[in-house]
Amino acid sequence: MTPATLFFKIVGLQHYGNHKFTHTDENKIKFKKEETNQYDSNAIKVLLEKKHVGYISKNDNKKVLNFMKIHDTYELELFVSNIHEAVFILKQI
Repeated sequence: MTPATLFFKIVGLQHYGNHKFTHTDENKIKFKKEETNQYDSNAIKVLLEKKHVGYISKNDNKKVLNFMKIHDTYELELFVSNIHEAVFILKQI
């Protein structure tokens, strides 16, 4: 069976230091659900070495949460990045 994958965007990078992700960042990224976010109760903050660098897009955050609930183990892989957004792939391992 082919492992599950999910493409998703991290947005708002220009508001949090213009970080441009590289492949060396993949193992340093953490997600934190932000239920008290006034704009989106499903907001997921993206942290890089404990520094807030953006959010998983509103279009993708529910899908990412569901993927992580269903799959106990997964890895994160950078697909593309610029100063406005980054696209990552969650892969079941």
